Amino acid sequence: MTEENKIKLYSIGRSYDITTLKSYDINSNKKDKIFIETPEPLDSGTSIISLPDSSLFCFGNSYQEFGTTYIINPASGAYIQFCHGNPCSKPGIVFHNGNIYAFGGACIFEYSNFAAKFEMKSSRWITISPIPEASHEISSISYNKKIIFSGFRHSKVYEYDEDLNSYSKILTVSKFMFKILIYESSRIYIFEAERRVFESGFNNPYIWNTIGSANLAKGYKIYSIDFQVLTYLCLNILNKDRLSYFCFRFNKEKKNFEKISEFND
Repeated sequence: MTEENKIKLYSIGRSYDITTLKSYDINSNKKDKIFIETPEPLDSGTSIISLPDSSLFCFGNSYQEFGTTYIINPASGAYIQFCHGNPCSKPGIVFHNGNIYAFGGACIFEYSNFAAKFEMKSSRWITISPIPEASHEISSISYNKKIIFSGFRHSKVYEYDEDLNSYSKILTVSKFMFKILIYESSRIYIFEAERRVFESGFNNPYIWNTIGSANLAKGYKIYSIDFQVLTYLCLNILNKDRLSYFCFRFNKEKKNFEKISEFND
């Protein structure tokens, strides 16, 4: 089985103060749910990413006084709890050069420009330079030695240089809109939900073309970006007054996302 066919998409919720981890296997179409009694329950305000060993790094929650940090084994539900990071809901997190970087989030009903690095070897958070614009729901990718990201409230796409601990603007985009960044076939694609699609130059994040409009969740209200791995995406969608999970796959030929599954909360 290829690495692509091993991919699962995840969503975290909360039921009676117990963490609920939902999964969708893109190969078998199997949906699953496990309950995990973590000391601090994770919920829809938690951001999650998959690590190289298939464990899940989970950070933040809607209890905004907590910078909850866990690594969870999605097969067994076993977890390791780490020291708190900055209190936030729905930060952008990315695995980059062996560590985790976190950007922004919503903190005590305000949007944050906080940024930090979680060192995997020492299991501690280290504050880095704040992001230029405060936002939550940030989509980010690791690209060569840089991190490229943009969030719901951002009017730019930014590049973070870890050596210089600084940011630079690489593209102007629409503010107050969900954005999805993916890296495919040596190009970066940026999707503004229900609006434009941008394509970078070949191995060049400083040249951009608008190549069309995004059909991502067209006609629905996106509630949150729950999980993104490689060219797959799970969105929490407001669908007829209830929340549903929509799973998408990037179509390389059409250069757009296609829905592959839908399931209710």
